[in-house]
Amino acid sequence: MKFDVNKVKSGATTVGTMVAGAVVSRLGAGFVPIDNEKVKHGVLTVAPLLVAGFVKNKHVQNVALGASMTQAGYLIKSFVEKKTENPQVKKALGCPDAAEPIIIYANEMTGLNYPEADYEERQFLASPESKDEFAAA
Repeated sequence: MKFDVNKVKSGATTVGTMVAGAVVSRLGAGFVPIDNEKVKHGVLTVAPLLVAGFVKNKHVQNVALGASMTQAGYLIKSFVEKKTENPQVKKALGCPDAAEPIIIYANEMTGLNYPEADYEERQFLASPESKDEFAAA
């Protein structure tokens, strides 16, 4: 099998135009005057598909498909997100509460050797409840 640089260029262009569509759909969603999020994402899923059906330019079609795919993901997420506790489904949908927290300890940031906190203390410091224990700087 021979490496074809033109296929790579074509694939990169397709990915780039679809990512551009995703960006445009996220930015544009804030300007759509529909209060119901499910309806908004539904409209923003279907409208780009209609554009892709009428336009002959391949790059414009890819932008429209990228926009539609992004909004379809948000639409699915709006239906499933609160109805499941499965962490794999939440992670697949991009739900922020499914992500593992990133914890940086002072000794990692400064290089100073502070005594290591035990596991329970680290979990408390990383929890939302700990914000009530410390004054804002």
